[in-house]
Amino acid sequence: MDLKDFVANTISGIIDGLVEAQGRIAAHGAYVNPGNLMGSTSDRGESALWDNRNNNYARSISFDVALTVQEGSNTGAKIGVATGLLNLGAGGASQNSQVAVNRVQFTVPILLPANDLPEDRILMQEEIAKGFVAVAKFIAYYIIWSFVLFNLGRASLLLVTLGQYPRGLDVQRHTDKISLVGFLALVLAWALVAVYNNTVGVHA
Repeated sequence: MDLKDFVANTISGIIDGLVEAQGRIAAHGAYVNPGNLMGSTSDRGESALWDNRNNNYARSISFDVALTVQEGSNTGAKIGVATGLLNLGAGGASQNSQVAVNRVQFTVPILLPANDLPEDRILMQEEIAKGFVAVAKFIAYYIIWSFVLFNLGRASLLLVTLGQYPRGLDVQRHTDKISLVGFLALVLAWALVAVYNNTVGVHA
């Protein structure tokens, strides 16, 4: 078999098999090489290729081919893929021949046909992502900012003002300011701990 036929048949066979598999499993709600999905690029490498339209990453098909260079008195020179059986006969005529085998390795990047998800499923995924973002905002604002830092700031201000501020309506009016004081108090505490550790480390 010629090298070009071997490469062409291999790649087309992979694509034909992929498309046929997509058609077979469509009724079951499954997807082969689904498109319109976001993926992490950290594990793809700097040389990763993808289609921005549907986030379809290019796959690499690696070939490791043994090539034969055949020279016969009747057949001339031929280059083909080694298949384990060499036949240089020409109409049954006897001949002298020489065969050299070389190894060739190469990689072909290819964008496989994407099996795009239905629009409603994409919308559902977007809603799920928005839900995660909303939960993260809730945790960051209401739990950390409005509870932890607020109570830390209020305790700090009451300590500094000897219990005079904040009291009564000031607690509700100055919520963000009190939380900011809590944040600054936390930063100051970290700085004092770092200075103390460095001082102890030097004297130790």
